[in-house]
Amino acid sequence: MRTEGFAHSFSATHSARCSSTAIFQNVLTTSPLKTRMREEKISFKRDGVRLSGTLFTPQAEGAEKRPAVCLCHGIPKVAKPVEEKGYGELAKRFCKRGVIALIFNFSGTAGSSGYFSLRSWSEDLRAAVDFLSRAREVSKLGVVAFSGGAVVAIYNAAHDARINVLATCSCPAALRLDPESFKAFIKKQRSLRAEDADKFIKKFAAEAEELRPLRWIKDVRQPLLIMHGELDELVDVRDAYKLFEATGSSEKELFIVKGAGHRIREHVVAMEFLADWVVWRLQQRR
Repeated sequence: MRTEGFAHSFSATHSARCSSTAIFQNVLTTSPLKTRMREEKISFKRDGVRLSGTLFTPQAEGAEKRPAVCLCHGIPKVAKPVEEKGYGELAKRFCKRGVIALIFNFSGTAGSSGYFSLRSWSEDLRAAVDFLSRAREVSKLGVVAFSGGAVVAIYNAAHDARINVLATCSCPAALRLDPESFKAFIKKQRSLRAEDADKFIKKFAAEAEELRPLRWIKDVRQPLLIMHGELDELVDVRDAYKLFEATGSSEKELFIVKGAGHRIREHVVAMEFLADWVVWRLQQRR
């Protein structure tokens, strides 16, 4: 394993089809980019379920078509919409790089209707990709997903060729949630809506096995970035190595963020690099 510093220009040279690992420590980052952007509340429907979010669109003059990214949140601990959890700042990082960015609330969470399940989240993500794909100005499409959202993102990327680039953060190789503890979490936190807690737990266990990331990542062929906090307190960092070794992508990168925990999106340097990497890969796609 090697430790590397990356600048915006990617001074550490990589081939177009490389595999590598790195640990973030003193990483060079981009200087602030200034781009006018439009921020608008949006909603779209999936099987009668209304999903809400925010679309960030760069207003810079130039190409008629531009790449887009869809940002996926994880299993929420508090009942707040994604706009109140810092995902908007990550969306703006992409927008400043000339990329359209969508953040949205999965079904069964604050801001959207419906009930939570892994299968419904997978369908939500497909609907979000539909929403972006219908936009005439979108050329290529990437997905950036965190924790529980990364679980469904890996499954979808394995089945949906419209996803051109995938980046996962804090993703488990398999969901290892104790049923009773998770049921208590749902009842106490009220950050997820479930039709019936007891029936939901049985269904969730089956879906967790069906969508197990380690099962599907072998079918992910897109350029893939796996990012994980060295000190992740919820998902063992060893899961990142398992996913990296198992993926079918020949253009894969593994980055372990030194000193970071599970909420990796709060690590400014890591998110700057993530945005650079995804945009770089999207620009390479033909």
